[in-house]
Amino acid sequence: MPRPALKYIIWVAVLVSLAISLFLVVVYPSHRANGWQGTLISFFFNALVGMMYFLMLWWLTNRLDKHYSWLHHTGKRMLFQFLGLIVVVYINATLANLLYGCLIYGKSISLVMSQIQFRDYINQSYIPIIVTMFLVSKDFLKEWRESLLHAERLRYNNLQTRHAYLQNQIKPHFLFNSLNVLATLVHKDADQAEQFIHELSRLYRRLLEVDQQEAVRLSAEMEAFESYLFLVKMRFGASLVVSIGAYERYQNQQIPPFTLQLLLENVVKHNEMSRDRPVQVWLEFSEDWVVMRNTLSRKAAPVESSTGIGLKNLYERYALLGTVTPEIEEKENFFSVNIPLLSAKTTLPQS
Repeated sequence: MPRPALKYIIWVAVLVSLAISLFLVVVYPSHRANGWQGTLISFFFNALVGMMYFLMLWWLTNRLDKHYSWLHHTGKRMLFQFLGLIVVVYINATLANLLYGCLIYGKSISLVMSQIQFRDYINQSYIPIIVTMFLVSKDFLKEWRESLLHAERLRYNNLQTRHAYLQNQIKPHFLFNSLNVLATLVHKDADQAEQFIHELSRLYRRLLEVDQQEAVRLSAEMEAFESYLFLVKMRFGASLVVSIGAYERYQNQQIPPFTLQLLLENVVKHNEMSRDRPVQVWLEFSEDWVVMRNTLSRKAAPVESSTGIGLKNLYERYALLGTVTPEIEEKENFFSVNIPLLSAKTTLPQS
């Protein structure tokens, strides 16, 4: 044990022992016998015995803490704590009776030992039991608090790691789908392909800017979404009709970044679309939700290969944020996804 800790323990032992001794002298008349001199001797003698009890019990508890945790070895710890208490009481009570009988009354050691009765040990066990309860409670609460902090740190680190993994998923997923669009445009219109590359680089730069953010303001998400919508419209033109409702009232609400892009990618990937039968998409806003709804005309077999991310990624990100999860509703001709908005006051995990 380092010196500062030992010094602290000794000071506590002295103060506790003096307090207990004063209590005994005030409450019990037998400790005030033989005038003020006897009272003074009794006071310091009780303080000495009390300090011995405290130091021995502290040493016992400290040793048991190193080998038998309350949280992991509860049964053994209770057994050894109880047995240790009995040994400490026996040793200290015997020494106390010997010192008191031999030094104060001048009795022989054999006489004192012959006069010690079982009730003497019982009478001297109350204070050690109280001290033990104090030390044990303090150590148990300390262990319990540390275990909670440790579990919280593990949970927090796991959340950070999982968030980083999900965020990093989006980058290659987003680039993969954008390159699919670009591959189609290259064969159709070189000028449009060049403009697409310019817009793609601007949008991907935005993706990198929000790399470590679990949520962004709705206004920032909409800026990114409208840029992405421009790229998608370059490929599909009139085959995709998107109507965006007013969101300015809710612009300070928060949403995981690139959520709306993932939803629009799903619409494009899984639906047949043409000028004659365009897919219509409605984006609507309320205080707590963003709803993306689209007409449903599923492809018989997806032409584009899939990374298998999309909605799964979105569900996991919301699960890690500990908020309401997205809701999906599919009817005969419509498919909609309700995305919860996070309040601007919501406390989010920090990266």
